Amino acid sequence: MITYNRIFLFVILIVLTAVISCKDNSTNVNTPSLEITNVTYSLFALNSDGCDFGSDGVGSAFLIEIDFDASSNIEIDGIEYDLNFVGGAEFANTFVDDFDLTNEGLEFIRCFLFEDTEGVELAELKILANDESVESNEVNISIDRPEGANKEGV
Repeated sequence: MITYNRIFLFVILIVLTAVISCKDNSTNVNTPSLEITNVTYSLFALNSDGCDFGSDGVGSAFLIEIDFDASSNIEIDGIEYDLNFVGGAEFANTFVDDFDLTNEGLEFIRCFLFEDTEGVELAELKILANDESVESNEVNISIDRPEGANKEGV
């Protein structure tokens, strides 16, 4: 004979099983994600007046393009990297917030004065988003000194 206690325990067991099996995975859907997929650069202007470093000389401008994949809840703040001149100066935590968004990612222009170095490295380059609470993966990019950069008398 079935008692009310057994029916009650059976109903509780069914409810607990249903609650446990309906685990909420929605937190993973809303977690922001940001991944750099490709970085390229091109010479934008050799010995450009727009890259005037005063008494140190005139630098060359480079267009840097970063392709990335991001979730829909990402708002880009900027790009951060360590700037290392080959055999020379280093500037940690350089932050860029003047960039243009493209269909594939973003792009920005930077001027470099090569002086005695043969190139620069943008080390640990990453994209920061959502008030800098989200960081992409880090990548390194080396930019070789273009022929004729920082010629005497320029």
